Amino acid sequence: MTVLDSAVIASNATESREAPGGSETRAETADGSAALVCYGCGRVHSSARLMTLPDGRQVGNHSEAYRAWTEATWAMTLPDRVDKRRKGPHISKREYLEKVRQIRGDAAADALRAAMVELWKKR
Repeated sequence: MTVLDSAVIASNATESREAPGGSETRAETADGSAALVCYGCGRVHSSARLMTLPDGRQVGNHSEAYRAWTEATWAMTLPDRVDKRRKGPHISKREYLEKVRQIRGDAAADALRAAMVELWKKR
């Protein structure tokens, strides 16, 4: 079990409980990794659940790893080229990666591109 901010959370991935006087802030999987913690606020939400990514990792649905995977999966649905006359997204994969590079920096764009390449290889 983990003690954090006077909250005790069960280490079983499907069970979490709040200690008296504490707030639920962390949950762990059976191997001891903190999987259900929200990457945005650092808390465990009531809707938190474990997800298995295609590479076999189990992560929480509020984690950074899950967010990155869903973004890469969504980005792969974007067209290679944009035809402005047709319905649908008006941004291509390349344009989206360039926007990510401008807003979040080179490291984030490179990580997203690498995740997209991995998804492409596994299709």
